[in-house]
Amino acid sequence: MANKFPGARPHYLLLTDDGYRRQFEALDSEDFTAAREVLGKLNETRYLMLFNCGIKSGCSRLHKHMHVFPAPDPQEFKLWPDRVGEGDRGIKLPFKAFVHRFDDKEKQNGDSYPPVDILLPIYHSLLQKSRAALSMSDDDRSVPAHNVILDKNWLVVVPRRSAGPDGAGVNVLGMLGIILCDSEEAMGPWMEWGPANVLAEAGVPVGERKEEE
Repeated sequence: MANKFPGARPHYLLLTDDGYRRQFEALDSEDFTAAREVLGKLNETRYLMLFNCGIKSGCSRLHKHMHVFPAPDPQEFKLWPDRVGEGDRGIKLPFKAFVHRFDDKEKQNGDSYPPVDILLPIYHSLLQKSRAALSMSDDDRSVPAHNVILDKNWLVVVPRRSAGPDGAGVNVLGMLGIILCDSEEAMGPWMEWGPANVLAEAGVPVGERKEEE
């Protein structure tokens, strides 16, 4: 039911023309080309490209797709990828996430986003780090479950171990700290576990779980 309605207005869904493409496939050059084209036309407002890869990433439909979602007002909600990574500014996440910040050399011809031939290798390198974080063997050639967030300033990949514990479902928005629940009942598991603990269980935890009020 939640898939019938936008999570924000406007909230875009980009699907492949080929209905046989599946959500457990990694992003490819066509995906990044489409994402850059759409994001580039929405440059008056900050938007994010979001991707849930695999059932454990929190995806709820198998036809391969990406979301283009408006970034929240920074005065009301600060995105953690802006505040972690190189030169850690004190933000400590309960789960592992791999952030690549774009430099001026990676953005060419004045574009807001790096070209696809630069984006794709960066994505693959972050995927390799995700494989290692999930302790995947070299013989396992499956795509690791992960979330992707693309912004004009950075690309983020979050390795995923599960879709969330005990009914506390988590997709890419949840890993950003934007938790969408369609009822008070759906909030129950989040309140029982504590949000940081839910995200640690869904991702690859960093340190020990802490009890939360």
